[in-house]
Amino acid sequence: MTPMSVRLDQATRAGYRVLGHSDMGREPMDSYYRPLGARVAGMEERLEGTRVLEDLRAELAAYNASDGIVSFEMAVLQKP
Repeated sequence: MTPMSVRLDQATRAGYRVLGHSDMGREPMDSYYRPLGARVAGMEERLEGTRVLEDLRAELAAYNASDGIVSFEMAVLQKP
């Protein structure tokens, strides 16, 4: 069972109706992380020593190290 199918099963058992779902894929992920990396680089001096900067650096490093094997799954659920 894939992580997404587990989540969809959990949503269904919780009473939600699954209207649709999809994998975001590499292009949308890069479209998010490339500008985020540039923005973080522009804020480093102002945010140096903060937890926010540490967290953003860690998230960017994890994504860059994943070499495209990490992506987001999106689901649209209808509340009962």
